[in-house]
Amino acid sequence: MKPAAVVDVKPEEDLRTFEEIRNGASNSGQQPSKAKKESTALEDGDELSSVLYLGHIPHGFYEREMRAYFSQFGAVNRLRLSRAPKTGASRGFAFIEFEDTAVATAAADAMSGYLMHGRALKTEVLPKSRVHPETFRGAERPFTKIDWMEKARLNTSRRSKDHKKLAKRLKKIEKKHRMKQVQLNKLGIEFTVPEIVKPNSS
Repeated sequence: MKPAAVVDVKPEEDLRTFEEIRNGASNSGQQPSKAKKESTALEDGDELSSVLYLGHIPHGFYEREMRAYFSQFGAVNRLRLSRAPKTGASRGFAFIEFEDTAVATAAADAMSGYLMHGRALKTEVLPKSRVHPETFRGAERPFTKIDWMEKARLNTSRRSKDHKKLAKRLKKIEKKHRMKQVQLNKLGIEFTVPEIVKPNSS
């Protein structure tokens, strides 16, 4: 299996500086993002957190690359890329916690709609009410891919060694098959329930 491609990120070349953000300038000539407007649309009594939601993440832009990239805005306290529990594949969104709200807002404004490997990033600074206590659960723990096929094979092998339990299960299955056969015969359905192939006891 070929290793996953890694996005070649060069923050010093394509990240807009804080001065440019404050002045509303853009290296790419894009219109000012809507991230700030969306972020400030808060409910009464709520306030912004320092957590940035990042969506539409391209393949290959993972934890290490993400931390290096967004550290150009300020210190990254915590970062969690959502991954599928079985395969470890990226789900395309992440949460990044900065030291303060101002840094998170600057990063959101700069990177909203930013085109990266054919995908336009989506950013939003989350209100404190929307930051779940377990948002960063397991964030610092490296993902270990589990070979579920091998695990299932080993479990099956262990079960098959317990001949008494296996024989008991087979008897139950055979009983169900006999009952099904009787029901089919009563209904006039011509069908023979297949016999169970018993494994060797060796």
